[in-house]
Amino acid sequence: MLRHLLTPIFAVALLISATPDNALAAARIALVIGNSDYTNIARLRNPGNDARLMASALRDVGFDVVTAFDVDERAMGRAVSRFGQALRAAGRDAVGLFYYAGHGAQYRGQNYLIPLGTQIEHAVDLKHEAIEVSDVLAQMEEAANELNIVILDACRDNPYTDTRGGTRGLARIESLHGSLVAYSAEPGSVAQDGNGPNSPYASALALALREPGLTIEQVFKRVRVSVHSQTGGQQTPMEESLLTTEFSFTTATVSPSSPTSGQQPAPEPPASAPNSDQQTPADIYARIASALAGNYSKAGILAAKRYSQWPAISAAPFVSATHGGRYVNVFANRIAQNTYRQFEHVRRMPIGSMIAMDSFAVTDGGAIAHGPLLTMERMTSGFNPATSDWRYAMVMPDGTLYGITGGKNSTSMQFCHDCHGAAEENDMMFFPPVGHRRTN
Repeated sequence: MLRHLLTPIFAVALLISATPDNALAAARIALVIGNSDYTNIARLRNPGNDARLMASALRDVGFDVVTAFDVDERAMGRAVSRFGQALRAAGRDAVGLFYYAGHGAQYRGQNYLIPLGTQIEHAVDLKHEAIEVSDVLAQMEEAANELNIVILDACRDNPYTDTRGGTRGLARIESLHGSLVAYSAEPGSVAQDGNGPNSPYASALALALREPGLTIEQVFKRVRVSVHSQTGGQQTPMEESLLTTEFSFTTATVSPSSPTSGQQPAPEPPASAPNSDQQTPADIYARIASALAGNYSKAGILAAKRYSQWPAISAAPFVSATHGGRYVNVFANRIAQNTYRQFEHVRRMPIGSMIAMDSFAVTDGGAIAHGPLLTMERMTSGFNPATSDWRYAMVMPDGTLYGITGGKNSTSMQFCHDCHGAAEENDMMFFPPVGHRRTN
């Protein structure tokens, strides 16, 4: 099976933000496309979640991200064209990134990304029904910016290998000068979806690119090692690079999980911070919990003021790959706690349920970086059908309210529900790992 992604079509609105206060000064522009809901060929399971995960990770490190899900050939081509326009407008210093998950195929050495609604009976039809990867590279070449990244998370079984010229997996691409092309599996081989909500490749990449201070080469090396290990050696990602400049997805500090803010939480000085080799995450959290709660309370919303008084559902801080690879703790209010503790058996949370998750990170140098507080509250029926009547909120480490459903930056907060939609059968609830749960 090949690769995928979810949801109706999209609206393109690129925000090229490069202010003097932004540590990631050059504009960073990403297009994330995912196709899942195929009808003429096999429908795919994980890429929708993978695309949401990647979009969130890229926003965390300062990219302006446009997403397109379940798109046909015309909409997909239009998205690629507008991506190129945005790169050209951003100037030579801009960083461009294209990520695709969905069905992909190669025919006579050319790679094709397969939209929805295609009528492909034989591999030769790919030239007329699918998007050539070379079209994406052409947009980047025309923009003439100095650094571009193409990530093809589409190395699934080619559904057209039974026709002349159709070959398993994807073909190697001749990289542009100043570009890196990454494959989720070696060209000519296939990638695995995995057993969880995300593929081994997407999970590893979303975590690695958020790690402070890593060069892009180190990021993809970590991904390769992780995926090779997770799949028992059956899948090995690879890259083709003609990069001529140094690039790191992050700065020395860990950025908050904010869709567009680009802000960076200020870490405590390393001299006063405990080294992760000397103290456990629980020790570190005990030291900073009061400061976290005090800052979050400045946002003025009820959950931010009271969450620290609620029962902790997590027994100790645990790493959440979908929240920037930070350590997080989960809390539930009185209304929510008994139902939430049913974990994977949850089907419907009571009205008034509130879940909160605070966060922090420890850099390689031992500095502590406070992360955002994320909350969700079950509202009455009809509150907001687009979020299944959940109200999401994000509070930045300094106590600034970034956004809340139905209020400030409401549209931006939709990304929370897009992520939680992967857990629809559990009423949008994610849970701590089994070894980190409190049951009383």
